[in-house]
Amino acid sequence: METEETVEHESLPVVPCADPHTGEVFAEHELPPGDFPGDQAVSDTGMEHCYSVFEEFVGLSYEESTLEFWAMFPSQQSWDMADDRTVQCFVGPAEDTVTGTLEGSAV
Repeated sequence: METEETVEHESLPVVPCADPHTGEVFAEHELPPGDFPGDQAVSDTGMEHCYSVFEEFVGLSYEESTLEFWAMFPSQQSWDMADDRTVQCFVGPAEDTVTGTLEGSAV
């Protein structure tokens, strides 16, 4: 079983859709205020949201699509220090880059 590497990013470069890129933000989800619920709870909630809106954005279910999705989540530190509650959902090809948006691409 593969394990995903956790990497903290304060920001990522923004690339215009007209330029080759590896993924695009297709949805965001605001987590409720309160104490940090823990890494697993944040990850589970975020991934469930990304999965639930994937088909609406791409035009195919995740199982039918050749695309992958992943998410960026608030960490305990960003939650506490920056009031970060936003999960960002990304979509892109499993390999290679894409030019243009994947919205409605049905791939």
